[in-house]
Amino acid sequence: MLGEKIRDIRTLKRLSQENMADLPGIATTAYGDIERNKTELSFQCLLQIAGILEVDISCILSFGEEIPHLFPRPATKARHYNRKELLFALENQKLEIEKLLAAIAQLKAKKEKTELELKYLMEKLDLALLSIRTVTRSPDIYQDYHHLHVAAGSHSCLFPQSAFQEKVKKKLKYVNQPICYFSLFRRDISLDQ
Repeated sequence: MLGEKIRDIRTLKRLSQENMADLPGIATTAYGDIERNKTELSFQCLLQIAGILEVDISCILSFGEEIPHLFPRPATKARHYNRKELLFALENQKLEIEKLLAAIAQLKAKKEKTELELKYLMEKLDLALLSIRTVTRSPDIYQDYHHLHVAAGSHSCLFPQSAFQEKVKKKLKYVNQPICYFSLFRRDISLDQ
């Protein structure tokens, strides 16, 4: 089993058996026998293998039980993580990912709803724009005065043409160009007194 641990660490480090044959007094075939657990491994040989792999002997002995940092980090100590801790952290990350995916789905649904509302409002605006009228100072604007509705206090009334013209002229006294207004009922305009 120790040979399998050495082989796994070697493959993680992307070293070949030929690289490991740099051990003094060990041939490539003898090293292959070590990895296949066919040869008894001395403590001195284990120290040499750990040196080439750049890990502690404890990393080799505990490989598979704990997951160590096999690659040296500058100015940091090697840390070992318990498998249960890693599985717990992994499950927490999976739950966090699921929460984020649910939030993304919720945001997409909200976006689609907003786009539908926007489409509806744009259609409503298009209809409102169709009802826009241009008001000018020309006398022919007053031909349709009986359709125009003026709010007078608590009740509505229709003004005779001359009174209505004066009312409209007061509203338009600062306007030199034609102005536009929205008529929600297409034929009715409400002017404040």
